[in-house]
Amino acid sequence: MNEYMQQLKELRKSKGITIIELAKKMGVSQSYILRLEQGKVEPTREQLKPIKAFIEGEF
Repeated sequence: MNEYMQQLKELRKSKGITIIELAKKMGVSQSYILRLEQGKVEPTREQLKPIKAFIEGEF
């Protein structure tokens, strides 16, 4: 899962999207996004849907 979260971070940065903006779009806290990107927490099944959509460019 860490590789997927690293991809999230790299894509977010390449698109110029801040943690704050991504958190708002996902409906989660900024600290949660940060912990995801650091591999400190695992997303729930429901939280994977918007992450997947973002990575696949549907977001």
